Order: sequence, then C-alpha cells, then structure tokens
Amino acid sequence: MFHEIQGTSFQFLHCWNELRHAPKWITESCMKKSKNSRTASPATSSPSIPDTKILGEAEVDNVEVMARPIGRKAVKERLRKDKDKQAVTLFIEELKEEWKEKAKNRAEFYSQIYIQEQERLHVDQENQNLKKEKMRLKIIKNDERIMAMDTSNMPSLQAEYLVVVVLIRFV
Repeated sequence: MFHEIQGTSFQFLHCWNELRHAPKWITESCMKKSKNSRTASPATSSPSIPDTKILGEAEVDNVEVMARPIGRKAVKERLRKDKDKQAVTLFIEELKEEWKEKAKNRAEFYSQIYIQEQERLHVDQENQNLKKEKMRLKIIKNDERIMAMDTSNMPSLQAEYLVVVVLIRFV
C-alpha cells in the first residue's frame, strides 16, 4: 500500500514490526480512531472506510486502552519534586527534634531552678530559726542577769523598778 502511494518501499518496516504491538502505539492508534466520532469509544469505533483493513486491527480490538507510560521529563520532574519534598520533610523533622530538645532542656532548667529555690527557702528558714534562737538566748541571759542583781547596794527607787520589772516579766 505504501509502495503504491509513495512509489518507494517503506524503509522503517522493521521498526513498525517491533512497535505495532507496544501498548503506547496501540493506545495512540485507538485515540486516532476515536477522533472521527466524539461519542464513539476507542474500542467500538469503526474506520471511516469499512472495507479497508488496518494492519494490526485485530490486536487493537482485543486490547483495552492502557494509560501511557510516564515520559522521561515527567519522571525527572517527579523525582526533583520528591527530592524537594524530602528535603522539606527532613528539615521539618530536624526542627521538631530541635524543639523537643529545647523543651527537654527548658524542663530540666526549670526543675533545677525549682530545686535551688526550695534549697534557698530552706536555708532562709534555718537562718530565721537561728536568729529567733539567738534572740531567745539573749533574752534569757538578760533575764538571768536581772535576777542575779544585788539590790541591796542600789538606791531604793532603782531597786523598786527592778522588782517591778521582774514581777512583770516572770509572773
């Protein structure tokens, strides 16, 4: 047929023999047939000239339309996008780890501050107790000094004052 139309033999016949059974070529030929009628599906469409037979038509009718394989550019683009997504995902995971580490360090820091504050409060309480004890001992010492005073050598007014102080304090 090609020889009659063109006047020369088809020089890529060996390529046609290899590719005519490939899913991509079968899908392409089905799509070209369906362009003639918008409502016709690729499997049910008929050629425009019913008497002519297209080479490999029997195989086309039995094959379901398959999705075209992804091209090289699309594969490269998908890989590049996936790599970008992986980089972003990795970065987000690193940020999460850093936040967890900071939260852990913050919790440890606050627990140490709490412990130190408790120790400081304990030391302050001990200091207050010591001051109270010193004051109590000072008062006792002063009271003992007053009780041990000899009032016989004192003037009468001063001796009466001491007696009143002792009565007020100890009674």
